[in-house]
Amino acid sequence: MIKNDILLNSGQENLAGWYWQAENPQAIVILIHGFGEHVSRYEHVAEKFTAKNISVLGVDLIGHGNSTGKRGHVDSIKDFYDAIDAMVNYAKQETNDLPFVLYGHSMGGNIVLNYQLNNPQSDFCCILSSSPWLKLKMQPSAVQLFLAKTMNSIYPSLQQSGDLDIKQISSVEAVQKDYENDPLNHDKISVRLFNEIYNNGLFAIENASGIKIPVLIAHGDDDGITSADASKEFADNCPPATLKLWPGLRHETHNEYNQDEVIDFYVEWVNGNI
Repeated sequence: MIKNDILLNSGQENLAGWYWQAENPQAIVILIHGFGEHVSRYEHVAEKFTAKNISVLGVDLIGHGNSTGKRGHVDSIKDFYDAIDAMVNYAKQETNDLPFVLYGHSMGGNIVLNYQLNNPQSDFCCILSSSPWLKLKMQPSAVQLFLAKTMNSIYPSLQQSGDLDIKQISSVEAVQKDYENDPLNHDKISVRLFNEIYNNGLFAIENASGIKIPVLIAHGDDDGITSADASKEFADNCPPATLKLWPGLRHETHNEYNQDEVIDFYVEWVNGNI
């Protein structure tokens, strides 16, 4: 595996990330991380893919990690779609007609599904969405939603704490501690970003039948952050979708006690759909 740092332009922002190249690549994964984290946390995932001749390219999204932008804020979910387009364009310059795979986790899982719904003629041959933020496990109240909608029109960049319970990320204590001590992680979410992800999560569930390429929806059934039931609802509405529920796993299935089994399953599924 060859690891190269990259810096891409997307709109007015600079997106920092990594390109993990397989020695003899047969496909390339475009990786979209979750809310509050950054793509370097997926290096062990990239190592698994590259060992099976699949390259991985990912950047820190706007307002995350080493990329520019106000922490936890975007003007529109389309800003994330632009980041995907920037990665695809970069990869096309580096590869020769390889199939593209779109892989997103949590917020990224929402983004990749909505990207395909809005770009049905995209370059991607399949989608992997793990623990997608389609709905939260603890849904906001009607009052909270009203306030979020109101503030979205008055002060969209207003930031609040995401109130993340670190213990819900993974049952592995070392993962919890690493997340808490990682200076590139943050828990700030703007009113606009919340509204964009919340509304588009509902949109994805309602319009799931619009995706015509293979989709793997994976979720731990002990996820206390995003809703596994919402993932099932999406999969039920999307004929080409495969639903994989992991018994006893929390939010980051790729960072659980059986992470090798989980990641190997993802790699095998991708290999079978390229």
